[in-house]
Amino acid sequence: MCKIGFECSQSDAGIFIHKTKNGNIIIAMIYVDDSSFMRNNAILVKEKKKAFMSIWECHDLGELKEFLGISIRHSGRKIILDQKAYLLEQHQNQQAQWHTRQ
Repeated sequence: MCKIGFECSQSDAGIFIHKTKNGNIIIAMIYVDDSSFMRNNAILVKEKKKAFMSIWECHDLGELKEFLGISIRHSGRKIILDQKAYLLEQHQNQQAQWHTRQ
């Protein structure tokens, strides 16, 4: 990520930040084979994603709808995060384990 102008976050090894002198910022979250780019400048993020995809084999899947088990919805200027599907899956797994122990 340093090759394309990002700095490592001090708080998390999977978070990378790119800041420009005029106040634009891109935050990239990278986890194994999942990545997400958040920005306040659409043109700049397209450039950085293109650079990212030239280094690593990947595809741009468009607007983020799910990341690491978290459902993501946009409503106006709001971003709504929801882990209901993940929690239901965890509950079902616990129920299955309980039934196999009986």
